[in-house]
Order: sequence, then structure tokens, then C-alpha cells
Amino acid sequence: MSAKHKASADLLEDAVEIGPHRKGGAVLLPGIDLAEHAADVLELRARVEQLEQDLEDAGLALLLQERLATTPGRRLTIEQFLTGIGTESHVDQLRER
Repeated sequence: MSAKHKASADLLEDAVEIGPHRKGGAVLLPGIDLAEHAADVLELRARVEQLEQDLEDAGLALLLQERLATTPGRRLTIEQFLTGIGTESHVDQLRER
């Protein structure tokens, strides 16, 4: 396993089950496959976090668009609106830009 220089596409492709009759519930994995898998997991977690933030921002943008389109009379600033709905952290982000 240590002679392997390129990770497999499937983590279990070169895995070897150990135990009685190779069904012992333990698995040996090439280090390169494990390292690649760990890097993939970290990358995917970061991507999911970014997508969740993007989705939250998109939802907030739609809410703001709807509010602007349906609110007659006095308009609120974006800061007043965000504070009013309990999302003060977004106000700080706006000020940073």
C-alpha cells in the first residue's frame, strides 16, 4: 500500500478488510487514499458552508425586494430593516463593504 502514488477515486477501492476470513470489521486503507479523502471532506465542508451563506443572502435579498415592492409610504433604510428583523450581523457586514 505504501508504494501507491496516486489516490483511488473510491476510498474503498484498494481497502483490505482484516479479521477472520477478511470479515473482521476492520479495514486497512492506503495512506494516500485516506489523505485524499480527508482533503475532499474538508473542501466539501467549506463549500457547504459557503453555499449555506449564499442561500441565506439570496433569501434575504428576496425578502428585501418583496418588502420594497409592497411597502407603501415611509421606507426604512437597509440598516433599520435588518435590525428590525433581528439580523444585526448583516448590518455590520454592510458597513464593512
